[in-house]
Amino acid sequence: MRFEKITIGTTELPWPVVALTLAVMPLLAMAGLRTLKRPPASAHGAEVTPAASFKPATETVASPTAVALVSQFNAEAGRGFGPSPMLNRAPPPKVQPKVIEEPKVTPKSDPEPPQNQGPQRLSPPELQITSIMTTQNGAVAVINGKIRRVGDAVGNGYRITSIASATGVVEVSNDAGDKNLYQFKKNQGE
Repeated sequence: MRFEKITIGTTELPWPVVALTLAVMPLLAMAGLRTLKRPPASAHGAEVTPAASFKPATETVASPTAVALVSQFNAEAGRGFGPSPMLNRAPPPKVQPKVIEEPKVTPKSDPEPPQNQGPQRLSPPELQITSIMTTQNGAVAVINGKIRRVGDAVGNGYRITSIASATGVVEVSNDAGDKNLYQFKKNQGE
């Protein structure tokens, strides 16, 4: 096999040799450091002194500049970072002042006696069913972007009375007994 050569100084070496050398160097350095820490025992049991002995550094007095830098660092490290710039903090919405209009005075006329019309009936709400799912607690439907269950209010006094996941039909009714059925369409774009 031919490998690309790496030039180090005037020597050209194949790249696997350079990679292997770089990989082994830390291991060799660690082995060398371990031998400095523990002097090898001699075969005769005589004590061997290491070639270089470790001398602890003498305590030095810090310069006034170093003391000032350390105190400055400690003062800045103790402060909080403040609010995160990563959070999306939109400005608060502008509040429109309410304009209070004076009530209009209409001339009084003889009021007509109320006729017995019964309860006022509201039209059923417009519902868009996105999906119907069956859960452990029964069927749920995503209606107008919200997850709804049986008994949830959907507007105009109507509540969900049943969700049939098999047929895709959602039934809503109001207190007056009016019922309305909505069919889930799988391809609503067509």
